[in-house]
Amino acid sequence: MTKNDEINKKEAEQMSAAWARLEKQLQASEQSPLWEQWEEQGKHAAEFNKETTAAASAAHTKAATAQTYPEQMQANAVPLGRARASSSPAANKPNKSGAVGRWFKRNVGKTIAACAAAVITVVIATPSTNEALAAWLNTFRMDNVMIVQQNDLESLMNSFMKDGETRETVNRFGTFEQTTVGSWSKMTVEQATKELGFAVPTLTVPEIQLGAISSMSAQTIAFRLNVDEINSAMRKLGADKLLPKSVDGKAIEFNAGQGVTITYEPKEGSTSKQSLWVEYIKQPSIKMDPSVDAKDAYEAIIRFPALPDHLRKSLVQASNMENGEIPFPLITNEKPEKIVIEGVDVYLNQSADHSYANAMWLKDGVVASAHFNDFEDKQKVQSLIAELIHP
Repeated sequence: MTKNDEINKKEAEQMSAAWARLEKQLQASEQSPLWEQWEEQGKHAAEFNKETTAAASAAHTKAATAQTYPEQMQANAVPLGRARASSSPAANKPNKSGAVGRWFKRNVGKTIAACAAAVITVVIATPSTNEALAAWLNTFRMDNVMIVQQNDLESLMNSFMKDGETRETVNRFGTFEQTTVGSWSKMTVEQATKELGFAVPTLTVPEIQLGAISSMSAQTIAFRLNVDEINSAMRKLGADKLLPKSVDGKAIEFNAGQGVTITYEPKEGSTSKQSLWVEYIKQPSIKMDPSVDAKDAYEAIIRFPALPDHLRKSLVQASNMENGEIPFPLITNEKPEKIVIEGVDVYLNQSADHSYANAMWLKDGVVASAHFNDFEDKQKVQSLIAELIHP
């Protein structure tokens, strides 16, 4: 047994009791009827997830039909805690907790990594070097993409955990709450065009046609950090710069805007198995209390010894404090290829057999994530991406 196997085994044992308690708590929770569908779709998606995962994309199966994609996309918006509100009546129907618990357990690595990325990012704050701007600029745009390896985030989080402590108990470092605004619903081409602000792409692939279009809900995650606990852990890890007390208990909001999912499916009677879907989401932003001493918080994170050097450099390079810009973390287990298409930086991943690919880009305040099934020709994938990049 390798050292990694031993670590994984130990972690699994530590987490088993926590999952049992979590599933018990979920017995009384009100859950969406989509849970069971996500559970079934997740089984098919597991094979591809072994090769590549991204923070911006949920797992999808090659065998799923185009009609299931819009509902499946809601897996990206599953509550990390219990959502405060939902405008969908169906979402308030009670359902079995088993699928919920299994979903969390299967996706814990991705969920924890996303939280860790958000925690790292939220402390990259106001442009304190410019006091005039700092007085009002407390909302920060994610204008640049930064590649973040999931194992780096896992290691960073594990460094804060005591021996025998599970991730569930690390809430001593603070609390977070998720709010969902809006719900999944089918859309017409006209509605999607109005929501997007640009025309729904028409692709030049003879074998496929426009399929279903749906809306995606907006998400807000509010963090409140326990500075004493965080600083205690940082101090033990050798930090010479700690988070300022002004951060303690203050609301730090991560906002992901509403989005639109568009699917393209094989034409009726076609023998082609090619299909793709793309989601366009309004650019995420982070908002924090203006009383937070942002300059000290930023320096504490940048100087934190447990932060990998390459991640530290990426944070510094991708942040533009003067303009209120912070990096958008693209979390992955792979090394996506960065290519320029239509003047836009695109981050592309392909499966080992080139039968599946996903791509992500950020343009004009919109984050786009596209997923391609059975397009083995890399040049064809890039050509389609060019058509999906809005003008």
